[in-house]
Amino acid sequence: MEFILIGLIVVLLSLVIWLLFFLKKKHKDFDRLIEEYQQETAISLAKVENNFKMQNEETIQNVKEEYENKITEYETYVDSVKKFTRNETEINTHKTLLEVKNELIRQEAIKPLQMMILPNIYLPQKKVDDEIQSIKISHIVLLSTGLYMIDTKDWEGNILYGITKEKSKEFSFILDEFFPALESHTEKTIVSVNRYDDGKELNVKAYEAPHQQVVAASASLEEILQGSLEEISITPILYFGHWNKRVQNLSQASLPKVIDEESSLYDFFEQELKNRAPLYSVAELERTKELIERVDHNP
Repeated sequence: MEFILIGLIVVLLSLVIWLLFFLKKKHKDFDRLIEEYQQETAISLAKVENNFKMQNEETIQNVKEEYENKITEYETYVDSVKKFTRNETEINTHKTLLEVKNELIRQEAIKPLQMMILPNIYLPQKKVDDEIQSIKISHIVLLSTGLYMIDTKDWEGNILYGITKEKSKEFSFILDEFFPALESHTEKTIVSVNRYDDGKELNVKAYEAPHQQVVAASASLEEILQGSLEEISITPILYFGHWNKRVQNLSQASLPKVIDEESSLYDFFEQELKNRAPLYSVAELERTKELIERVDHNP
C-alpha cells in the first residue's frame, strides 16, 4: 500500500513537471510568434512609411514642376506683352490667341511647338526709291498648316467694311463726302459710332484701305522667306477686336480673311487644321521664327 502511494506521488510529480515543461515551451513559442509578428509589423510600417515618403516626395516634385512651368509660362507671356505698343485690343488679341492655342492643345489638334505666336512684329519693306521702312503687324501665327498675318483693328462702332457707291445706293453721298473721285466699284470702309447721350448724332470716319497694311506685310514676309521654305503659304487676316463693334463685311475680296469675334478666331484655326494638310515641321517653324525675329525692326 505504501509503495502504491509513493508510485502515485511520483506519477503526479512527473505529470506536473511535464505540464510545466509543456506550458513553458508553449510560452516560448508564443513569445517567438509575438516577436515575429512585431518584426513583421515593424517592417510593414517601415514599408508604408517609405512608400508614403516617396509618394509625398513625388507629389512635392510634381507640384514644384507645375509651379515652375506656370512661372515660365507667365514670364514668357510678360515678355511678349512688353513688346506691345499700349493698345489694349492688341493685348486682348494676344490673350485670345494664347487661349486658342491652349484649347487646340487640349483637343489634341496640335502639339505645343506646332503653333507659335509672334506679337508686334515690324517687318522691313523696300520702297520704290530703295528706302527701307517698317511695317507693323499685330501678330504672326506660325502653324503647321501655314503662316498667318493678323492685323488687329481697335475700331469701335458700326463698321461697313468693303462698301462701295454701288452697294450704298441712296446713301452713296456719304462716300462722296469722303472720296469725291471714288469709282462705283471701289471698296472703302466706313465706321460710325454714337458718342452722344441723346443718340441723335453720329461720329463717322472713313478708311481708304484698312487691308493694305496686312497685305503689304504678307508680301514683305514672303520676300523675306524666299529660299528658306520649300513652299510659302501666308494668309492675311484682318481682325476687328474691339469689344463694342458690329462688323458688316461687304467686300468681294477673298483676302484678307475678315474676323470679328474671338470664337470665330478659334473656329478659323480649327478649320485650317482640319481642312489643310500640314506644310511645315516643327523644325521649319522654329527656323522661320528665328528668321522673323532677326529681321524684326521693333524699335
